[in-house]
Amino acid sequence: MKKNENFSKITAYTITAILCAIIAFITMVVLTRTASVDFFGKITKFLTASNVMMSFICLGLDSAYIRFFHEPPSNTNNKQLAGKCMSITFTAFTMASFIIIILRNHPTTNLMIGGSGSLFVFSFLIMVFAQLINRFMTIFFRMSSDILNFFIISITFVLLTRTIFIPTYYITPKFESNIILMSLFWTTFILIFFLFQKKNMIETDYSPHAKYTSVYRYAFFSSPEIVILCLNTYIPQLVISQKLGDNILGIYSAALLFCLAIQVLCSGFTTFWAPFMFKNYKTASITIKNVHDVVLLCSILILSLILIFNDFFYLFVGESFRRYQNILGMLLIHPIAIILVETTAYGIAIKKKNEISLLIYTISTVTNILLCLILSPKYGLAGIAFASMIAGICHMLLMTYFGQKFYQSINNIAKTIFHVIALVVSAILFYFLYDNLILFIFLEIGITTLCFIYNKSAILWCIKVIRKG
Repeated sequence: MKKNENFSKITAYTITAILCAIIAFITMVVLTRTASVDFFGKITKFLTASNVMMSFICLGLDSAYIRFFHEPPSNTNNKQLAGKCMSITFTAFTMASFIIIILRNHPTTNLMIGGSGSLFVFSFLIMVFAQLINRFMTIFFRMSSDILNFFIISITFVLLTRTIFIPTYYITPKFESNIILMSLFWTTFILIFFLFQKKNMIETDYSPHAKYTSVYRYAFFSSPEIVILCLNTYIPQLVISQKLGDNILGIYSAALLFCLAIQVLCSGFTTFWAPFMFKNYKTASITIKNVHDVVLLCSILILSLILIFNDFFYLFVGESFRRYQNILGMLLIHPIAIILVETTAYGIAIKKKNEISLLIYTISTVTNILLCLILSPKYGLAGIAFASMIAGICHMLLMTYFGQKFYQSINNIAKTIFHVIALVVSAILFYFLYDNLILFIFLEIGITTLCFIYNKSAILWCIKVIRKG
């Protein structure tokens, strides 16, 4: 694949992500100025809960679908692989739904998804079902480089799971009514879209000689990994909701949207990178190492810009959501660490050693949860943010260590460590110097300048690639 083709795909995915971010941002501006903080927190908890449930039901087969898309088991193709993976997940969904329906009025159900009763639980289940289909279709579009359909489904997802609350909140401010309407609209769309794509995506005529043992093994170790990753986001929200209240959860959720901004800025790259790595890791090692250095530099630059101009960004948020701005830096470290892992840890997946990543996800999630429980009673949201930062760094260091053992994607480990330290120092300085922004800006510019000087080779490589087109 030519470099200009790679650049075009990254650009297309990035444009999609930016448009989604713009829509989500406008939605946030309107909702934080009209809806209550409590409403915002409950919506976030419901969407996160449905995502956790979806990840649990996938049983790791979504990750296996990505890994084996270009290398399906012998005597099969990726359409048959999709059919096999999805049929198993739909069976798991049916079983899980039966259990949840039985427990629809149990207090635990209300705690986990923010509501109970037949109609509300039904809305939750169809939301999970829609998320399952969306997950596999999104993977298919990514791995097939079908940018148009990826664009359609991404934009519609934001419109029907975020923006839709603007008109429905004006109709009725009741949380449960908004959730029911949102779930119905999103599920209807995803089912219609899936029917049009089914022929291109799935075959159910399986070869009797096909062996899916390697797929199932990969899925077995990936399943808890994905669930743990989701719990890493979900459980801190439950802790905040129970110990600090849904209004504080709403403020926390608004701050997390700035974390989403970082993910959006880099999502064009991350969406493109998984298919590129699995397809080219044997022949493009030099490019892969240089890309890691570029991502290092971009991470510190993005963090610095968001922190320096944080007051400007918060102007767009409703006044009741503007508390606890000083924790923003620590919250941003976790999504940045996840993006860095994209360039350091693919050796684990390439060697199909995902039992190692499972252990690492477990360690980082347990670290996050324990620190949340220990620190939140005394330090509130600051404790939650600190726990997130420590867990993110722990996750990145362990994934990088083992990833590099199986596939080297780092030119200079000292350079990587230097940038990680710079990220953490920036976040901590912002927390302690929030009331002295001039001093923070002066120090942050110095840190960023040092990173640019130390990593000037990445800048020269970028210039060279751009000149070649």
